[in-house]
Amino acid sequence: MGQSKFDVFTSPCFPLRRVIKGDVAKKIPPICPPGGTYRGDKKLVTRSDRCLSFLILNIIIVVLVSNSLFPQDNFNDAFSFDDEPSVFEVGGYLKYLQTLQFQEFEERWLTDNLLHHRLNLKWYANDQLTAVVELRNRLFYGESVSSIPGYEDFISRNNDYLDLSTTVVSKSSFFLLSSIDRAYLDFTRGNWEMRIGRQRVNWAKSLVWNPNDIFNAYSFFDFDYEERPGVDAVLLRYNTGLVSSIELVYAAEEEWDDMSLAGLWRFNQARYDLQLMAGKMRQDLVLGAGWSGPVKDLTFRGEASWFSPYQDEDQRSDALLLTGGFAYSFPNTLALQVEGIYNSDGEIPSNALLVLTEPLDARSLTFSELSFLASTSYQISPLITSGASLILNPDDESWYWGFNSGISLSDNIELLLTGQFFGGGGAFEQAGNFLFWRLKWSY
Repeated sequence: MGQSKFDVFTSPCFPLRRVIKGDVAKKIPPICPPGGTYRGDKKLVTRSDRCLSFLILNIIIVVLVSNSLFPQDNFNDAFSFDDEPSVFEVGGYLKYLQTLQFQEFEERWLTDNLLHHRLNLKWYANDQLTAVVELRNRLFYGESVSSIPGYEDFISRNNDYLDLSTTVVSKSSFFLLSSIDRAYLDFTRGNWEMRIGRQRVNWAKSLVWNPNDIFNAYSFFDFDYEERPGVDAVLLRYNTGLVSSIELVYAAEEEWDDMSLAGLWRFNQARYDLQLMAGKMRQDLVLGAGWSGPVKDLTFRGEASWFSPYQDEDQRSDALLLTGGFAYSFPNTLALQVEGIYNSDGEIPSNALLVLTEPLDARSLTFSELSFLASTSYQISPLITSGASLILNPDDESWYWGFNSGISLSDNIELLLTGQFFGGGGAFEQAGNFLFWRLKWSY
């Protein structure tokens, strides 16, 4: 078997990650020195505080022991006042995910494992103030960890304003990464709401590609991160009606060119949920709109965003991203969906594999001008739901198809079987194939 020109590796949370040999290898951030981490090409001296790691682990132990010793009703009652709902909520899950990846079926297969624990804490101080902290602890082990240099640093890198991640343990064959992806205060009074901290700002309307989602873009292939990334931001919302509101969001960064600031107006007209947005996303000025509503028995969703660099020396051109799609559900639970995206700035890079490693944002959702998706799902029985999806990129004739099947084993235990397969030309030509199985226990 010949040696491939690149070494493939995957994280279950970012299944399309790879280190390329040769000239492009230097594009991968270098290994961080002790006590440091990187944001882009800048070094941030953010020491991994062992005390924080032990605190996180102790919280997990206390919560798990509490849920084991006390029934959930009694646990909630301990934090209740009279007949009021519980003022303190604890939840989360424990997941095991195994990944099998291969370039060709008859060639070498790589096996990786992820043990993932999530802890969600919510405190209702009163009817106006809520505090939320959510963290995840991920233990990575397998062939990628032990055989690929810089794998841990690649997985742990982030572009967050605040570095709320730490590597608790790191050995040659495994590492344990703890991170806080939600930490905010939510204050409401009348029609006003203010949220400060790491949060999810969801401005999406479409189901797959979301050019309006300028604060929290995510990958369609990242199926294992249900909560999706958060952002360090301040959100101010004024509810003008039951289904209408005005929002202003500021996402913090150290430099003006890295920060984002935008406003959104949501309203309803002629049975359609509509939104208009304007602002700044890093080095781009942005205008956008989104919609969702009925067309007879179909649901019609879409988004449009215009990105324009505001610096004269910026060599990038303006970009228009437009998405649209239809969804239909049959009475027998069969659901069908089609969606397409146009990206005027879409261009297949000279090394198309790099598109799978670069951070995703609302301007770079696709590498081609046109992409189309078709998907379906069906509830085979009350305990089993299966689905499949297909993506075609006409520009380079590349394609993706995937399947998934979720099986409910009990009220809080689920088995997931899924696969992702890539082929054709361009960026998907060497993307490889992936098989996953996941066991999830929720509490």
